[in-house]
Amino acid sequence: MANDDSDFLMLSGLKHFQFCRRRWALVHVEQQWEENALTLEGHYMHERVHDNSFTEARGAVLLSRGMPVRSQALKLTGVCDMVELYAKLKHLLLKEIDEEKDSLRFYSLGNHYKGKVEHFGVYRGLQVDEPLIL
Repeated sequence: MANDDSDFLMLSGLKHFQFCRRRWALVHVEQQWEENALTLEGHYMHERVHDNSFTEARGAVLLSRGMPVRSQALKLTGVCDMVELYAKLKHLLLKEIDEEKDSLRFYSLGNHYKGKVEHFGVYRGLQVDEPLIL
């Protein structure tokens, strides 16, 4: 698998396009975007969600910030600000997959779980330090 994302769409670009097509063109096509006091304030307030060392458990929900994602099929790449992972989801997904055809991985997040991956189904080739491929 090649890691060349040059022809991939960025998730941030889709967000910009949905919010304001002119802003998307300024940022991603013309590269003419200039920050102002309001956008700088927004960046400052938004900084915490990009701390990929942050993981927090709230009951059965695990919150993870700054999670890289990539879809070869959709040609998308980016970083999710905040991902909510549900403990019960693992049980539900394991009932749904066909282990002869499907591949499913569970990543344990947090510093003391670094690199812990559980794999079910086919294809065990995985680089833990690469982005999650959907």
